[in-house]
Amino acid sequence: IIDISPDDLKDELPERHYKYQHDDGRVSYPLCFIFSSPVGCRPEQQMMYAGSKNKLVQTVELTKVTDWAVIKVTLY
Repeated sequence: IIDISPDDLKDELPERHYKYQHDDGRVSYPLCFIFSSPVGCRPEQQMMYAGSKNKLVQTVELTKVTDWAVIKVTLY
């Protein structure tokens, strides 16, 4: 998703939770956790996020985690 406002993103997400039934009988509940950090954020704040994300992954027993980073580069 590129160039989308938080309100537009909210409108794109479903209102109800979905689950997937696998062929072997397992049930998966997709979860999307979105975090944004301002450019120039202090390293302490970035470390706090990393620790919070790891705790979330452990607590809800996520099986697949994907991190995306968008870096804005300004050329002079």
